[in-house]
Amino acid sequence: MSNRTARLAFSLAYKDPDGTAVRVPNRKDQASDAPYGASAASEIDVPDLTAAATEYAVPFGSVNLAATLVLLENLTGQELEVKANAPPSASGTLSSGAVDITLANAVGDRLLVERTTSAGTAGVLSVKRKSDTEVTVQSWLAGTGIQALDTSVVKVYNHKADFTHRIPDKGFFMPVAGSEAPSAGKLTSVTVKTTATQSGAGTVNAYVFGDPE
Repeated sequence: MSNRTARLAFSLAYKDPDGTAVRVPNRKDQASDAPYGASAASEIDVPDLTAAATEYAVPFGSVNLAATLVLLENLTGQELEVKANAPPSASGTLSSGAVDITLANAVGDRLLVERTTSAGTAGVLSVKRKSDTEVTVQSWLAGTGIQALDTSVVKVYNHKADFTHRIPDKGFFMPVAGSEAPSAGKLTSVTVKTTATQSGAGTVNAYVFGDPE
């Protein structure tokens, strides 16, 4: 249950095209309120010489349904990539080596299929878009065609919206869902990924607010 509120405020100063200094006044309506019943604060250690493309999941602690606010501070010395929420996915069971699975279309689909439970005689999996609402998974046997004896459970992911954000060194990432957002639009996971070999020890400070249910 959300019985507390985290407030994220900001200030903004800049020069307009005429070179005049402008400061946006700090007002109550420029703060974002995030209701929460649970929170998690953590430091993600990125050791020296950590390889590029190493991923770290942001700990959500007892925020196990959805977050209303996530604040990340990048103190690694390098730019980080960020993925908010796991990719959409759906599962199905192969019958005679094939199955149609409901998974909504997105422009620029990047589909990936994996076998989650093996059954029958495994083949090589493939996945393709069937319609705006469905994908087709097939199991293949080299030189033979469809592996009709494959009755495995398979899972398809759409990685179209994968690592879509970047945080510069000493920068921040602050997605705010808010109490009015439907649960489907809230933050359920956040992952950061290194873009280069880490030089010296670094950290990512993470603050997560949301509901414990």
